[in-house]
Amino acid sequence: MRYDPFDIKLKERHRTMLLQANDLIQKRLFHNALRIVDDILRDVSNLALRPDWLYKTFYDPVEFMTASIRWHSGQLSWDKTRYKQLHWLELPISEAYLARAFIRIEENRIPEAIQDLETAIEWNPIHGEYYFELGYIYNWLLKDHQRSLELCIQGLQNTYQKTSLARGYRSVGAALIDLRDLDTAEAAYLKSLHLEPTNRLAKMQLVYISTLKPATSIDGSLESCNRVLMSKGIPTSIHPSFAEAFSGLGQACMQQKLFQQAVDYYKRAVEINPKLSSAHAGLALAYTELKEFDLAKKHRDIALEIEGKT
Repeated sequence: MRYDPFDIKLKERHRTMLLQANDLIQKRLFHNALRIVDDILRDVSNLALRPDWLYKTFYDPVEFMTASIRWHSGQLSWDKTRYKQLHWLELPISEAYLARAFIRIEENRIPEAIQDLETAIEWNPIHGEYYFELGYIYNWLLKDHQRSLELCIQGLQNTYQKTSLARGYRSVGAALIDLRDLDTAEAAYLKSLHLEPTNRLAKMQLVYISTLKPATSIDGSLESCNRVLMSKGIPTSIHPSFAEAFSGLGQACMQQKLFQQAVDYYKRAVEINPKLSSAHAGLALAYTELKEFDLAKKHRDIALEIEGKT
């Protein structure tokens, strides 16, 4: 039987099945969970997909918009001559592979867990958590700390949410400890705490690092952490394509006359990239529609100043 990939009932059924599987994983009923996940993935193999359409799964519109921007700008290697359009499948395909990877780890079937996580990344390369999970396997189970570090850096380039970024820096720190780069590991854990100040694991690891080296060379400020991390090629800010994605979503809201939502998206864009003139220009238009004329003028002036410098 062939399934329509955009069938709402199929999406709802798979979502319900995945919730059941994750609940069984929490209860450590791995055999039962695996049966459900395999049923989901069996359906995926029977999707009626067009060969000239590129299908990917994303968690939210920001990931989809970011993927579109990166594809069209050549930052993603998807074949433009083969695929005419990028389509967002709202099926939990990548999530199902992630769930199966958890089961494989518990069953000590590590090569299969790696394959499942790599497949999850193929379906959705704009989701840092998959890279962090893969980095966990390489760091803690395979003891390939350099590969773990590389994967975690990739993960940082593919997430925009604070909690996920904080986890990414902790994962970077763990790999760096095993690579005996303690100063950079310290900077990574401090960066994590700047994002998630109450995280106990980061605090514990900083105490542990202090037992391994005589004194800190970092004053604890965000600027100091960023300086150390950047010196080792570790990203310290959200990838700029996410700012462009938020700006694009703001523009889409403007077209639908959803002016307050547009403001929210544009503000997120300028938080990530304060020099993105299109987002400031969008804010000027949105605030004008909302009759917030002082704010409209402020962002119009910023946009003009940025454009004048470029």
